[in-house]
Amino acid sequence: MGLFNETQVRIASSLIRSPKTITELRQEVGIPLSQLEDELAHMIKLKVIDKSGYPTKYSVVSAVIAGVKETEAKQLDESKYLFKAHIIVEGQSKEEASLRTAQTQLLDKLRSDPLVRATNIKEEPVKNNGVVHASLFEADISAKAFEDLLYVVLNYGPSSIEMTAPNKFELSTRDGMNLLMDVANTLHAYVGLIIQVKMAADEEKAKNSKELTIV
Repeated sequence: MGLFNETQVRIASSLIRSPKTITELRQEVGIPLSQLEDELAHMIKLKVIDKSGYPTKYSVVSAVIAGVKETEAKQLDESKYLFKAHIIVEGQSKEEASLRTAQTQLLDKLRSDPLVRATNIKEEPVKNNGVVHASLFEADISAKAFEDLLYVVLNYGPSSIEMTAPNKFELSTRDGMNLLMDVANTLHAYVGLIIQVKMAADEEKAKNSKELTIV
């Protein structure tokens, strides 16, 4: 059972719009005067509404009005995040400390990422399977556009992603082309990094081999 009954909610809704005398309130809510007086007395006792002035007018306290406005703003903002997905991100390393640090940094980045919202984050403890240490976390992702979900895939590398909303959407040819280019550019960057790391490792190996030969 809720804290307020239906009549009290109607009273609060009316008073949020503007302060009213008991006569004005009775005309809008449409209940007997004695019942209205009882309801108002109960709401004043709970510090939800207040009365002041002459003739006496009832109004909702400022804290409640602020709470209502904040809730409405959040609901309006949330309505912009139409794309929903659930991701699972896994990691592996021979070094437990390095894996913990990497996962913490990735989660911090996700929580503060301006492009998406991450909620219901669940982090599993790091486990050792006998060969390597393994980590895992999952989260619900909300995004304003499909390309933001692609951004999540490219930047957080989930092992699994399940798109939960919307059921269908339209994607223009231009938007599709831009998404494909984002994937292509990211893959080229990864390949370039791998080549650089491989070349550095080969140079280090050759250098060590040369030093051993000279000795």
